[in-house]
Amino acid sequence: MKILLLGLSLTLMLILSGCATTISLKPSVRQQIHSVSISKIVTPAKNMYMDAPGADVGAAFGIVGEIARESIDGVAISDYQRAAKKYHIHLKTIVRNEFIQAFKQQHPFQLKNKNADAELFLYIKQYGYEVGGISGTFSGSVRPVLKVQALMVRDKKIVWQQDVSTGAAISDMPTKDMHAIFSNKKLINQLWSVAAREVSQQLVAKLDE
Repeated sequence: MKILLLGLSLTLMLILSGCATTISLKPSVRQQIHSVSISKIVTPAKNMYMDAPGADVGAAFGIVGEIARESIDGVAISDYQRAAKKYHIHLKTIVRNEFIQAFKQQHPFQLKNKNADAELFLYIKQYGYEVGGISGTFSGSVRPVLKVQALMVRDKKIVWQQDVSTGAAISDMPTKDMHAIFSNKKLINQLWSVAAREVSQQLVAKLDE
């Protein structure tokens, strides 16, 4: 019940603060934080994203989770979703695990499961695939799209909030043949792991900004 109430409170705070808000960790607050926990609840975007060069940028990025296209070169969103379900690939788990690894490697805050000075929450604001540049249009290759927002809560207040997108911060994401991805468990997992790892490393680095 406490987790549910906290989640509702955070959702309300996010709505009031605005989607694009970034909050830096104040030095006075940082001095009070020696340990953090990472919530087991990762909130995903409602819909999957799929797009190609030339699509409307406002539609693609203005509304979180909006589907910009139903398919790329005949491969539908439902094909990827069925494959992920078939192979038991859970993006929420991948994102959380990669964030934990990045946090352990990059940040001095002690990581605790409970009774920490602050708690980190992860939100998958956007996920999907896009054609991998102009060459991808002709080769049939796509790359993962992932945008994650992280926020830190202390005493029921958001004291730090940042987000990172593969498109904005990472230009060398791997591209793979779109027809091969949904039939290859290892490939699907590899693509999302790379995307989550890169985004997580960038997010953790922003804790020191």
